[in-house]
Amino acid sequence: AMVFIKDITKVPKKVKAWKVWKSLQSIVNQFRQTLPLIANLRSEGMRKRHWEQLQEEIGQQFDPYSEDFTLDKVNGLGLHLHADAISTLATVASREMAIEINLKEIKSIWTALPLELTEYKGKYWRIKTIEEINENLEQHQLSLSTMKNSPYYLTFATDINHWIRTLNEVAETVEMIMNVQRTWMYLESIFMDS
Repeated sequence: AMVFIKDITKVPKKVKAWKVWKSLQSIVNQFRQTLPLIANLRSEGMRKRHWEQLQEEIGQQFDPYSEDFTLDKVNGLGLHLHADAISTLATVASREMAIEINLKEIKSIWTALPLELTEYKGKYWRIKTIEEINENLEQHQLSLSTMKNSPYYLTFATDINHWIRTLNEVAETVEMIMNVQRTWMYLESIFMDS
C-alpha cells in the first residue's frame, strides 16, 4: 500500500484531475485505513476465546481460520466499523500472550531443572548447591505475583495458582532438606564414626 501511495503521489498534476486517478487514490486510501485493522486481526495473540468475543461483539459468525477469511470477507463483515473494539481486543490478546509465554517458560525450566548432588566422604550423597534453584524460585515467584495482580489473571488463574502452590512447596521442601543436611553433616561424626 505504501508503494502505491508513493507512486500515485508522483504523477503529474494534470493526471490528478482524471477520474481514474481519483478513484485509484480513493481505493488506496481506504486500504491504507484498513491496514491497522488487518494487523490487529492477524495478531499472534488472538486465540479462539478472542475470536468468539469478536463474533459476539459484531453479532455475526465466521471462521477466522478458514481459507475464505479474506480481505473481502473482512469488508463484508463490516469489521472496519468495529476497528476500536478489535484494536482493544488485539491489545488484550497480546498482553495475555505475554503471560502465556511466561507460564510456558516457567514450566519448561522447572521440568528440566536438575538437583545437583555430589559425593560426600565417598559413601554418602549431599546436595551440592541450590543456587540455581533459589535464583529461579525468586524470579518465578515474582513473575507469578505480577501475573496474579494483572487484569488478565482470570484467564490463566488455574495455571498461575498451580505454579504459585508448586513453587511454594519446592521452596519449603528445599529449605527443609538443606536444614536436615546441615544438621546431619554437623552431627554425622558423632553418630557414624563412634
